[in-house]
Amino acid sequence: MPRHRVLLALVALLMLSAPALAQERRVALVIGTDCYHNIAPLTNAVRDARALATRLTALGFEVIGPVVDPTRQEFVNALEQFDNRLRGADAGLFFFAGHAVEISNRNILWD
Repeated sequence: MPRHRVLLALVALLMLSAPALAQERRVALVIGTDCYHNIAPLTNAVRDARALATRLTALGFEVIGPVVDPTRQEFVNALEQFDNRLRGADAGLFFFAGHAVEISNRNILWD
């Protein structure tokens, strides 16, 4: 399924479930990475992350980000912030737009 269809399906699902979830505390971490040092750059990942962060905010999520083109340390800091905010939350959503690479059985989301 093309990526834009997956994003649209996710947003549609969130819109349909928003009234039922209105009283819940929901936290989201949204990361988008277009720029890479050793991999071809992307053109839409950051745009997708920004669009989703805006929509999630409108739906009442506490949104961390969008974290755009993070360094490794910024990525780790965002994950730690997400972990801290998840405590006591009713729901958590993690969204990453970008390359995911596997090298020697090791998964990498940044370079």
